[in-house]
Amino acid sequence: MIEKLISDALIKSVKSLYGQDLPEKLAQLARSWNQAPSVTTNNKDILNKGYDQSQRAYIFNINEPESCKKIEISVKASMDSPMVNGCFILENIGQLNIKLYQGKKELRKGDDFRTGIVRSVDGDKLVLWINKEANTTQNYIIEF
Repeated sequence: MIEKLISDALIKSVKSLYGQDLPEKLAQLARSWNQAPSVTTNNKDILNKGYDQSQRAYIFNINEPESCKKIEISVKASMDSPMVNGCFILENIGQLNIKLYQGKKELRKGDDFRTGIVRSVDGDKLVLWINKEANTTQNYIIEF
C-alpha cells in the first residue's frame, strides 16, 4: 500500500514538474535529446552542421539564401532515437513566411509548427519548431 502511494506521488510530481503524462513520455523526450535522430538534406547548397545538443536543435547553414526556394529534410527517427518536437535552425534565412509539408500534406502554422527569427550581426536565423512525435523516418519540405 505504501509503495503504491509513493509511486502515485512520484508520478504526480513528474507530471507537475515537466507537464508530461507518464514517465515513459519523459524518457522518450530525453532520448530525443541525448540520442537525437540523424537528419539529412539533399540540397547541395546547404551545410548540415548536425544536432547541437546545447540548443536541442539541428543547425543548417544556407550558403545561397537568395536562390534557396525549398529545403528537403529527412529525420531518421527510430525507437532508440525518437523525434519529439523537432527544432531546426536555418542560418542566413530571415523570413517567417514559410510553408511546411510532411510528404504532400501541408502543415498548419501555429498547430503543427511554429517559427521565429533570431537577428544577429552574423546574419538572421529562422527557427522552426515542429509539433510532432515519431519513431519512424519523417520527411519534410520547407518552401520559402
